Formats: sequence, structure tokens, C-alpha cells
Amino acid sequence: MSNLLKSKTLKIVLGLTLATFLVVGLGMVSKTAVKTVKAETISYDFGTSTVKAGSAMKSAVKAWQSFFNNYDSASLVVDGVFGKKSTAAAKAWQASQSLVVDGLLGTKSRAAASVQIAGGAGTPPVGGVAGCAAGAVTNIITGASCTTATTLDAASVTAGCEVGDIYSGTVFPAFKCVYTATGGGTPPEVPVTGSAMAALASDTPAVQTLADAGNANFTKFYISAGATNISVNSIRVTRYGLSTNASLENIKILDGAGVPLTTAGTLNSNSQVNLTFTPSLSIPAGTTQQFIIRAGYVNGTAGGATASLGIAQASDISATQTVGGTFPIKGNDVGSVSLDIGTLQVANDGTVTDDTPDVGDTNVVLNKFKLSAGSTEAVTVSQISVERTGSASATDSTNIELFDVTHNVTLGTIASWNAQGIATFNDLNLVIAKGGSLRLKVMLDIANGSGLTVNGDIIDGSDIRVIAKGNDYGFFITPTNTGTWLTGNTGAGAANQTISAGAFNITKSTSSPATGNVTKGNERLIGVFDVVVNGEAIRTTSFKVSYNLATMLDTEISNARLKNFTTGDALGGPNTVSATDYIANGTTYEGTSTFTDTIDFPVGTTKVGVYLDISDDVSGTTDTLQVGIADADTDLVGKGITSNDTITATPAASVVNGNVLTIKAGALTA
Repeated sequence: MSNLLKSKTLKIVLGLTLATFLVVGLGMVSKTAVKTVKAETISYDFGTSTVKAGSAMKSAVKAWQSFFNNYDSASLVVDGVFGKKSTAAAKAWQASQSLVVDGLLGTKSRAAASVQIAGGAGTPPVGGVAGCAAGAVTNIITGASCTTATTLDAASVTAGCEVGDIYSGTVFPAFKCVYTATGGGTPPEVPVTGSAMAALASDTPAVQTLADAGNANFTKFYISAGATNISVNSIRVTRYGLSTNASLENIKILDGAGVPLTTAGTLNSNSQVNLTFTPSLSIPAGTTQQFIIRAGYVNGTAGGATASLGIAQASDISATQTVGGTFPIKGNDVGSVSLDIGTLQVANDGTVTDDTPDVGDTNVVLNKFKLSAGSTEAVTVSQISVERTGSASATDSTNIELFDVTHNVTLGTIASWNAQGIATFNDLNLVIAKGGSLRLKVMLDIANGSGLTVNGDIIDGSDIRVIAKGNDYGFFITPTNTGTWLTGNTGAGAANQTISAGAFNITKSTSSPATGNVTKGNERLIGVFDVVVNGEAIRTTSFKVSYNLATMLDTEISNARLKNFTTGDALGGPNTVSATDYIANGTTYEGTSTFTDTIDFPVGTTKVGVYLDISDDVSGTTDTLQVGIADADTDLVGKGITSNDTITATPAASVVNGNVLTIKAGALTA
């Protein structure tokens, strides 16, 4: 059967023109014995809006009225007036299709009608008979009704049968052609019932010609989920036509917007390639998603080849439920022509080094590359896709940006990676003159992933994720790789970006009180420490400070507090002072305070001040006090707020002390 479905508004044109067949064989039939029959062309332009009672869209109403007459035996006047009879016919048809019976002909009704039309009028005969297109009733040889031919002769292929033809053997048995595993015809269209439905899209690409070293969209189809969500794991694509498997390359499935959903594959000896969705593709209940099968002819493919790509049978769609439809779902032929079209080379541009970014860093450069057009024709780049690689997860980076270095302008920012870990920049319209080049880079923001790596890859195996078209010949060009990339990951930046692991280091701050005097009294500042955090924010649940009291008594200090020295905000305490000596890293401290308050330290430097109440009972005039962090790796207990990993503070084998302060009585002023 021949279904030509053209128009983005679900305009479905069905028809078949059958040329006179020259039968070659035993000489039993002359040329005049073979009839040439043209089936009437039937057009269904349903539009894109919901049609209902009283709709003013006459052309769409007429399309639905004609459809109901031809496919549901209605007897409507095709006048473009959607009245009571049209409403009744719509509801009757919706009931037959297990749709909501409301008389409203919207997206789901259009999808169901498309599937029904794609399957032909009524139940097609087993194997389908040549000349019996959807809506046609004439057999090209016998003139008999197609519906009377319920089987095809299983005899072997006979001379006179061309690839792509199926001949009826009901009257002239010497001249018959049936589909066999070895060729001699095309697979019969077989309807399959399923919870979900698949069908050729109405705007699948028309018959076209493609130059070698070029690529194109071969087939557009859709899958409609039924009453429950469906997950599609993989789709097996089959090649048809007069070409070799080796002549096609970079076969992949895109979504309706042209965003890659699978990696590129090549055909096996069975003329098939299994394309896997990672993760599985989810289609919500009651929704329809469109898909594109894209491929290219290998450079050097001779002219005159033809190929089409499609889904041979329902079982070739691996999903959580059976996907029905009329199979094979096959696009139109794409012919090859040998032509020296333009070229586009892709290479790395400059050096990308590991900047060990911190969580929170922005505009981190992942990849630098250059696109160079050949001398044959200028090239326009419409799409560039970048795949996330490395050990960091998809949520560890955000705001993926494509930047035009040549013109110092951003080309777009994608907020997050898609489910396949890809960021696709569409509608770029980047024109590269003959012999010219364009320098680009990919940047992003680091949101998480301390200790992990991230990179951006623009090449999938042999498939460069750049879609470009020659400005003179108009063919899509398959880019070639001439760069030197990250070892083992062609197309990625020269170095992975290693996100700094969570770490914090303690040092004596320059804001710490200088060696000198400190007066007696409450909340006296005795030291400031810089807590330097890298990688990710850190939360401490234990923060221990120690006191070198020299000749002072531990009872002469109390109410220890920690404050943010910069803002004055309280961080911990007031806390008691332990009188137990504490020895660490060869130093003895006569008192300690352990703060078990939860303290969050952001990435960067936080100045932590230590404050004490100093008693008026301090008797000596030379008593001294010094605060320190005796052993940071054990005295501070912290975890990364994002990773929840335990993070050990440094230094691990040395004390960090403030300056020595001498206790003095407060001076009286007039």
C-alpha cells in the first residue's frame, strides 16, 4: 500500500498511480492484458485546531465529514457545516476508537485518524495486494476487488517481479511476486493492535536526493501512548532499497525538534541497527511524541543508490507495552548522487586545562573547538549538540553555554542537560564563508559534584554533533574530525574539569588581635582564625578551641563564644571552659571549649572570632592568654553539605595559635 502523508497540519493525501507493468516470463500474457489503474486521490486536511459543533473552519469540517463517510460508513453531506449529524458521526467514530466520546475532534482524534488512514480502508488483506492503496478497490491485473484477495501465492519469486512490487497471482499464476526472505518484493503491511500506537508522520520527508558525504532526515514517525505511560527502551531500524549497508552511516533517532536521543549506529549484515535510549524514553499517557530517523551517505558512495529507513515490525520497538500500528513504518526513498559538495572540518582550538573549579564557580570552560569550511561553498550551521561526560551527574552542572569566540557573543544557554545528558543549541544560523572558520567554546556553572569530573563532547563515535548545510548546493554536510582531543574521548575538551573536593583549612587570620594587651571584661576577642573552604560548603558539628593559660587559672575565663568576625553573627556558645589539660602535637593547653553547635561554612573564607569573659579576679599583671586550634584534623568534625561526605580539616600535624595576649585591667577615663 502507498500512503503519502504530507502537511504539518495532518493533511493526509492517499493515492496510488500504477504504471503499466511489462510482464516478462512464459509469454502467456501480452502487455495489453495488464491494466493501468489510477486510484482517486483523497485529501484529509484536519487542521491543527479542535473541530466541534458550530466550528467555522469549513475546510477542516469537510475533511472530517469525508473521513467519517469513507472510514466509518457515515452518510454526511460534505458541506463544511458541523451540525447534529456530524456530531453524531464524530461520537460514533470516537466510540469505535476507544476515545472520549464528546464530539470534540482534537489532538487525540487527529492522531487516531492518522493511524486509521495509514492502515488503509478497513482491514487490509493479508500481505496486501499490489494496486490496493488506502481507499483503492482495484487490482492492477485482475480488476477484481482487493478485499477478495485474502492471501498471496507462496510460490517463489518469478521473473518479471521487480524489487518493490507485489504481483497478484490469482489469474496469471506464471507472473507473480511475493515477499520472501531473499527478496523479490517488499514486506506486506501488517496491522498490529497495541496499548500504544506508532505511525508514519504526515510530514515525513518526501522522496529526496542526497549527495555522498551528506546527511538527511530519512523518516519521521510518532508514538502515541494510551491510557498509561510507556517507556521505550530501543528501536530497531531496518534499511530498504537498492543500496548497500556500508553506504549508510551515522544512523540515529532524534526527537521532533532534531535533538539526538540515541548514539549513532551502523547497519549489521541483516540491514538493521538497534538504537538504544539511555535512559529509557518515557511517553506520558495520552500524549504523542514525534521522532526522526537520520542518516548519511558515506563519502564516495556512487550515484544511483536508493535507501529508505523504517521500523519493520511491532516487535522492533522494545517498550514496556505493545506498540501497535501498521508495519512496516517506512520513510520515502532517499537517492544518492555523487557530487563534490562543501566540507566542514571540526578541530579542537587551543588548550583546555583542568582548572579544578569549586562548587559555585561559573563560566567554567569545558571545550574549545573550531569549525572550518572548505573552498567549495559557504556553510550554514544550524545545530550543535554537546554531550556531558565525566563522573559528575547531570545535576552537578547547570547553564551550559555555547559561546562564539570569533565574534565575542553568546549563542545561547541551556539551563540543564536533557535526560540523555545532551545540551542542544538549535536555530544557530552561523554562516561560515568559503575557506573561513569559526571559533567556539562551551562553558557551564558548577552546582555540585565535589571530587568528580565533567567535560563536554561534540563527537559521538564517528558522528560529529554539528548539523550544517552547504549554501550553494543545499545539501546537509557530514562534518569531518581533524582535531586532537582528550585521550580516549574524541570530541571532548583536552582535560576533564575536576570539581574540587570539599576541604577546609584553618589558619591564623590577619584580623587576629596583635601581640599585646587585652583588658578584663566580658566577650573579649582573643583570636581570629580563617576557615578556608573549597569544593563545597561544609557543616561542622564539633569545633574545639584550646587555651594556653600560662600562669592564669582556668576559673578566670568563662562563657566561650564563636562569632563571625566580619558580620558579628553568633556561631556557637556561650560554652564552658574545661579545666582538663589537652596535649596535641607536642603542645600542652590548660583548658578547652568544644562547640557542638551546627555551623555552616560556605565556599570561601570565613573569619571566626573566639571571645571569652575574663574575670576581674585575674591577679597578676603579667598573666597571658593564647587561643589555638591544637589539632585541626581531630578537633573539627565536618561534612560536605552537598555530598554528605566526611571532610577532614587541615593542618593535620601542627597547631594553629593566635597571638599571646597579656591581661590588663581596664583603664578608667574621665
